[in-house]
Amino acid sequence: MATYYVATTGNNGNAGTISSPRRDIASGQTLLSSADTLLIRGGTYHEAVVAISGSVPNGADDANHTVIAGYPGETVTIDGATADQPLTVHSCAYVTIDNLTIVGGQDGGAGTAEGALGVGQRLGLGVHHLLLSNLIVHHTGGIFIAADVGDNHHLTLRGLTVYHTGYPWPGGFTPHGHSIYVEHCDDSIIEDCEVYDTDSHGIHVFSQSGLGTNRLTVRRCKLHDNGSFGLLFSSGSNNVAYNNLVYGNGIASWAGGGAGGMRTYDGAIDCAFYNNSVYNNLGIGIWVQNGDGIFVKNNIGYLNSSNFVNAGSNSVIDPNLWGDPAFTNGPGADFTLQSSSAARNAGVDLSGIFPGDYLQQVRSTPWDIGAYRYGVVVPPASTARSQVFIF
Repeated sequence: MATYYVATTGNNGNAGTISSPRRDIASGQTLLSSADTLLIRGGTYHEAVVAISGSVPNGADDANHTVIAGYPGETVTIDGATADQPLTVHSCAYVTIDNLTIVGGQDGGAGTAEGALGVGQRLGLGVHHLLLSNLIVHHTGGIFIAADVGDNHHLTLRGLTVYHTGYPWPGGFTPHGHSIYVEHCDDSIIEDCEVYDTDSHGIHVFSQSGLGTNRLTVRRCKLHDNGSFGLLFSSGSNNVAYNNLVYGNGIASWAGGGAGGMRTYDGAIDCAFYNNSVYNNLGIGIWVQNGDGIFVKNNIGYLNSSNFVNAGSNSVIDPNLWGDPAFTNGPGADFTLQSSSAARNAGVDLSGIFPGDYLQQVRSTPWDIGAYRYGVVVPPASTARSQVFIF
């Protein structure tokens, strides 16, 4: 398990050591064997990163990934301004990609093209046991995870910041793209991410050619100020979203009534929304548009156009709070609870599914409703939309 290095001051004829690094990421990748690490020193790299079978060897197992990462404490920018896609991953397993900033690219938003970061890409070239962590993706297309013949499974997206994706940029492509688009990707996790300022949905879980996504967990994410919905489960079964902060979505002028906080439709089965705080979305806060056996428990919905609409079959609803939860500072995106909150001690115990809150603080019984348990204090990392819409 060796470690190799790339730097903007390097040379592709070098050995790839920290004192004698390669120049290009693609050149550094040729040094890798299974479970090796390639560390990229700080700077901007005008090339696409392609992690596919043949260019990046598979890792050995969950504990021994092959790693491509920015050097700790340094900013590494992949500027794909001249590439169709700045980062491509397919036909690989047990690989980690960490600590990179991804900008540029010629493709459109993930809803209509391959996006800035493509995984699987409907090429029959599935990916499994992939970790994408601590990536910043902005001013480009979205993240496109898809498979048709191949099978994507056991993917983890952790600590991603994705913003201003799916918007027009020079080159003339004007998509209504999503920040994170997922289809046919089973047994996967999206956690501790912030997704905002996209042209369409923040996270869109979809079905293509009858291939839905099953057993996907979305947890502890901050989804705000997106054009349409913050999160949409539009197919698949046993997908669950809990401890998320979903606010200020529905801002795109084209979205019309198709906007809001969280939504199921298109045949979603046995999916669940638990302990989410859904606030001030221009549209429906939580919308069970259709689907069968949808669980909606321990959620807060407040100051949305409509806080909750249920049009599904066999939905399991309550307890929830569709009213003023006495947030500490809703307009300032501090969704912790004041002592007077009606959400305190009003929830059902879901510790058999997950034990903690947005900050992974263990909840005690009786449970509080919403993403935070009462008593935690957290400075918000970003603010809610400055104008509060009251309907």
